[in-house]
Amino acid sequence: QALRQCLSVLRGELGSAGGELLHSDPNTIGLDVDGVAIDAVEFVTLAASSEAGDVGRANALSSGEFLADLDVKSEAFEQWVGEQRARIELAAAGIFETHARQMDLAGQSLEAIGAVDRLTAIDPLREDWQRLALEIYARHRGRDSALVRAKSFTALLTKELGVAPEPATAELI
Repeated sequence: QALRQCLSVLRGELGSAGGELLHSDPNTIGLDVDGVAIDAVEFVTLAASSEAGDVGRANALSSGEFLADLDVKSEAFEQWVGEQRARIELAAAGIFETHARQMDLAGQSLEAIGAVDRLTAIDPLREDWQRLALEIYARHRGRDSALVRAKSFTALLTKELGVAPEPATAELI
């Protein structure tokens, strides 16, 4: 009964496409995947491309953690989601870094800063990404803005890891 109700709600949410996309018989339920666009699949495909337009579209497609709002109580499912999140996060990091560099070279300040901010949000302690951020901030927002960011990053390193910045980061600062 619960499954029937769930399918009814799902068909309602899918609207007129629901009848075409969902197929069921007494033993199986199926989804016509050819009729569905899956943003995570498209994102990973675009992330593998080196074309500037694909990089820009992938950057625009990325909207946060994979299935962040889904809560399924299944160890196997949670493991699968974790693996997919790691794979998509790695692709996102490559996209954000490439997009930040491309937009920086093109003089697109807001795009470059937005991409580098998204990149450093993935791993705020990763110094090569922070150095890229400092360079982009200095070019597009000025020395003072870059120094404020550097001070914040240095404090984070000290607080989280008890270390000073790497020599390359210290030299850049």
